[in-house]
Amino acid sequence: MKKIILLGILISIFSVQNNYGQIKKYGKVSVEEFNNTETELGEVNAIVLFKKEKVSFEYTGEKWSIITEIHERIKLLNKEGVDNATKKIRFYTGGNSKEKISIKATTYNIEGSKVVKTKLKKKNIFEKEVNKYWSSKSFTMPNLKEGSIVEWKYVRTSNLWRIEDVVFQNNIPTKYFKATIKIPEYFDFKPNPSKYYGTKIEKIRKRRVIKYSYAGKESVYEKTTTKHEGEIVFTENIYKIEQKNIKALKEEPFINNIENYRGKVEFEMVGTKFPNTMYKSYSYTWDDVTKSIYELSSFGGELKKSNYFKNDLAKIVSGVTTKEDKINTIFNFVKTKVKWDDYNGFTVNKGVRKAYKEGNGNIAEINFILIAMLREAGIEVNPILVSTRSHGIPLFPTREGFNYVIAGVELENEVVLLDASEAYSTPNVLPCRALNWQGRIIRKHGSSAVIDLFPKVYSIDTKKLIVKIDEQGNITGSLRSSYNNLSALINRKKYAKLDEESLIENMEGRYKPIEIEKIRVTNKNKLDKPFAISLQYKADSQVEIIENKMYFSPMFFLQETENFFKSETRDFPVDFASAWLDNYKIVIQIPEGYEIEKLPENFEINSENNVGSFSYIATVKGNNILFTITTKINSPIIPYNLYKELKNFFSETILKQKEKVVLVKK
Repeated sequence: MKKIILLGILISIFSVQNNYGQIKKYGKVSVEEFNNTETELGEVNAIVLFKKEKVSFEYTGEKWSIITEIHERIKLLNKEGVDNATKKIRFYTGGNSKEKISIKATTYNIEGSKVVKTKLKKKNIFEKEVNKYWSSKSFTMPNLKEGSIVEWKYVRTSNLWRIEDVVFQNNIPTKYFKATIKIPEYFDFKPNPSKYYGTKIEKIRKRRVIKYSYAGKESVYEKTTTKHEGEIVFTENIYKIEQKNIKALKEEPFINNIENYRGKVEFEMVGTKFPNTMYKSYSYTWDDVTKSIYELSSFGGELKKSNYFKNDLAKIVSGVTTKEDKINTIFNFVKTKVKWDDYNGFTVNKGVRKAYKEGNGNIAEINFILIAMLREAGIEVNPILVSTRSHGIPLFPTREGFNYVIAGVELENEVVLLDASEAYSTPNVLPCRALNWQGRIIRKHGSSAVIDLFPKVYSIDTKKLIVKIDEQGNITGSLRSSYNNLSALINRKKYAKLDEESLIENMEGRYKPIEIEKIRVTNKNKLDKPFAISLQYKADSQVEIIENKMYFSPMFFLQETENFFKSETRDFPVDFASAWLDNYKIVIQIPEGYEIEKLPENFEINSENNVGSFSYIATVKGNNILFTITTKINSPIIPYNLYKELKNFFSETILKQKEKVVLVKK
């Protein structure tokens, strides 16, 4: 009897665990799915019960289309999980190869012992143009409640010979995922699994027959259409991907682009071989890619144009003798002459002449104008292809890997990086959007080379804080913040154009609980000098007074109270965009009638793998306590295997900052 009961329990557990090993048909939601709330994937707000993806190629007799069908079912475990019932689908609408999207979706709720369905209405699906190339369809599911199950199925029909990335890792856990990608032998695709979340890919081959029928004219001279029918027999390469209990991909501090680390498989098109034709390779080396890009009329052809700016160039470089001054003069001229229209791209849109005349253009137009002017002035400079942070990191040679271009001035011992689309950028300090590991410089003869994009100098934040304490524990004083290099670019962009009222409001929000009495900004547009913000402040009750003693942290409102890094482990690198240095000098005036009972001890950390260093030095000079606190991170990128070291480093610095000065009445 006991054996029978135990067997029954095991069968029940097994059936629950494998409930989504067999993906259910659309619309078939059972009561059991509402009752089963357990998950092996931890405490979560929502869970993908299953996701199924099917990709196939269809032939009409005239052209091949790629059909991508995605079916997804999600359970909303609580109110916080309701956010996962919104979906946005991007699709290509540029040129003649427009994609089509069809959608159906349903919300399921349990009422008594019945499953009640609420279908998504077409009027609640919103289409929006993202830019001239892309549009999106978005929707939020109806009748959402705690415990609802939502389901959608959409089909993408595309004439582009491009397979969307097969994504199996979501921002919430996934119980079960299955994908089947069927590719005719005429198309040669290479699957590339994610580096950070690998998966097994099964490949099989099967024979397939397609019957087709279409109406068309035999030739341009024919007046009537003829019906054409036939069939194609070919071999299909079938790729199968299956994953179970996939953990959620969580946002972490200091990630360049979370999509770089998502579990997925990219399908790279490497060639085609149609009947009675030779194999055509699309598998390039990086030199093949860069050479083909340079030969485009919208790339290399635009770089050759120069007549449109010759008169202006002659005026601005008149009397400028040194190479460095010429570079800076032309760079600053282009930044003010042509403004960025917020479009990326490594090829032009309207062309450099029109962009120059109208005073605005895309990334390529602005930086091609810069390159052409520098070349005309005798400076050796070449374009550098870049993938922005939002675009991801190109893992294999392909044109689609890039979406941005900057200028690289080739000097004897270095390549100076310039991006004239950013008003506050300086040589070798690019805007954050372009700081994405490496770019590729393309030279006129067609060769290319890898270029490191990260700043070669530290991003520096220097603060001088003066504090005066009164008998009630209130503080007054001044703070001067000075920013250099990437820090200057970021803070200029954030604060330089604010009026005084907005700036005060922003600073008071940043440095709670101070009240600012006066504020001043210097070097707003003098990019060769540090950007600085000086303010005078007051703040109540910042010192704890117990009997005849005062207690306070010497960093006051500048103190970090929490570690950025809370996760125990991390599967991807920490990206600071630049090596950085924070240097704080704090002067605290000892209140009249008090003396020092206790000071924090001097302290220093040098991390084992040269990740960073921290020093904390306290000295007394007359009636003042002086603190010099320096934090230094030595690399823009910290690999994930050093994450624990980095986390422990910041934990120690924060503990030190929390230590208090104790003053006692004489």
